[in-house]
Amino acid sequence: MFDKLDNRYCLSGKLTVTGGVHVGGGVSTGTVDMAVVRRRAGQPYVPGSSLRGVLRSAVERTLATLEPGRGCMLFDKASHDYCPTVRESARLKIQALVDSNRLDDARQTLLGDRQAEGQLCDICRLFGSPFVASKLKFSDLPAVGNPGANTRHGVGIDRDTGAARENIKFELEVVEGSSAGLAFSFALMGENLQRVPAGNPDFALLGLALKSISQGLTVGGKTGSGLGSCRLQIEKVRYFDNLGDHGLLQFLEAKPDDDPYATMTLPEFHTLVYGQMRTYLGMEVVHA
Repeated sequence: MFDKLDNRYCLSGKLTVTGGVHVGGGVSTGTVDMAVVRRRAGQPYVPGSSLRGVLRSAVERTLATLEPGRGCMLFDKASHDYCPTVRESARLKIQALVDSNRLDDARQTLLGDRQAEGQLCDICRLFGSPFVASKLKFSDLPAVGNPGANTRHGVGIDRDTGAARENIKFELEVVEGSSAGLAFSFALMGENLQRVPAGNPDFALLGLALKSISQGLTVGGKTGSGLGSCRLQIEKVRYFDNLGDHGLLQFLEAKPDDDPYATMTLPEFHTLVYGQMRTYLGMEVVHA
């Protein structure tokens, strides 16, 4: 999937949070039991892996409902018939090909068009698996400005009585914005994204992810307590694509002071990804 460079799409924008968010760093600071993850300089951020997991989960659940068999669900061995990400027999088949140095056969099995044990599902081809890298690269999302972090106190609740249990008290660090709100900078790069019906449904699945979370999403921990409610806003799309009039050659020929990428308007981008999504799912276009 990566032996050529057919296109690159760079999406940027922001993740706006309603209220507060807690993305734990897995450590105690001595003053709070559950601190948020921070950069070296102390700035809170949302790891790119957290957002990637949210988008992948949205695609997994949607496909499992509308198109069972097209994508696996991580940790669910029965979710797909031949994807080695979840099926042990398929994984062993690919491993045997690699161990016997039949790398071309392993590649053809993983990425070929023939549906057989060992072939990666549509989701794994885009988001990655233990066998291939992801086509999507999520940057960490640094907080815009210098938002403060407050400490919230919590107690353990007895499941039977519904009352607070003794000796179970904790402190939770929560990043909260000012009156202007809380936002994190978003950046995503996708390479060698393909279209249906000629290739893999990469643009279709990207559109499916964005549509699934269009009414909001949650990131971080304690989301059941009201934290982490947010909205992803794409503000700019820059790209080169060898199928269009601004390909890799035009990207390389750009002057040093010029942006080597072409710019796609948001309506054009939505037409691309949502049109691909409709084709992939067999949806009819509804005209106003």
